[in-house]
Amino acid sequence: KIGLKTLCVQYSNMSVMNPIMMSSADEYILFSEMYKKVFEYKDIKPKKFISFGYLYNGTDIHVKKESELIRKNLMALGVNFIVGYFDESVQFDKWAFFTKEAHLHELHQLAKKVINDPTFAVIVKSQFIYSIPSKLYSKDKIIQDAKSTGRFIELSKGGLRNDIYPTQVALSSDLCISHKVGATAGLESALLGKKTLLLNSPPSFGFLDNLYQKSNILYSSIDEVIIAINSYRRGDLNKQELGDWKDIIHNFDSYIDNKAVIRLR
Repeated sequence: KIGLKTLCVQYSNMSVMNPIMMSSADEYILFSEMYKKVFEYKDIKPKKFISFGYLYNGTDIHVKKESELIRKNLMALGVNFIVGYFDESVQFDKWAFFTKEAHLHELHQLAKKVINDPTFAVIVKSQFIYSIPSKLYSKDKIIQDAKSTGRFIELSKGGLRNDIYPTQVALSSDLCISHKVGATAGLESALLGKKTLLLNSPPSFGFLDNLYQKSNILYSSIDEVIIAINSYRRGDLNKQELGDWKDIIHNFDSYIDNKAVIRLR
């Protein structure tokens, strides 16, 4: 009514329609055309969609040095395989989707692998500052023992949200683990060409399911993920495509040219 143009920007790897995320903006900036189906329903939609690619493509040049240093320091400890782990929002009420118990189980399995395998390292990037493992589980012996090896690292910056880019973790890692719900950090990692697995735990369903199932990226538990990683590291032929998004990645980003940040400016 007052003549202002409104813009809306996609920030999440959305796989289901969510009324709270829908908009009647003049222009809606998307990662790719594929996502239009979750941001419009009948007459509830923007006037125009524009595809810019994944918005954080192009941030790697700003964190490359830090990532290389982390990797170099871990390699100096005898490490030859690094896993990046991205959690989702850990919740505490009875409606919680990602509970503390499930979160801790995933961390324990990774921490135990670090403790038992001197060539293995984990970099944890929590979505929120409050869910950094050493804060949320400050008295947990398994996590403390893993951290004491120097091969279980937590990266964090900021006040509420953890402002570390998933890109920084991905560039340091050989393989990354994200969750199928959310999966934005996982997508950021995959767009860098990194092997990336998605945990479908708890199980969820969305329009991206058919795409995910075309590649060896979807696993139902952290226990299965660790078994798959062990097989890959042994050189098992049926696991060499583990975490490879090459057959599907073009669906998620209209360009994949590392210039989305420039386009948005």
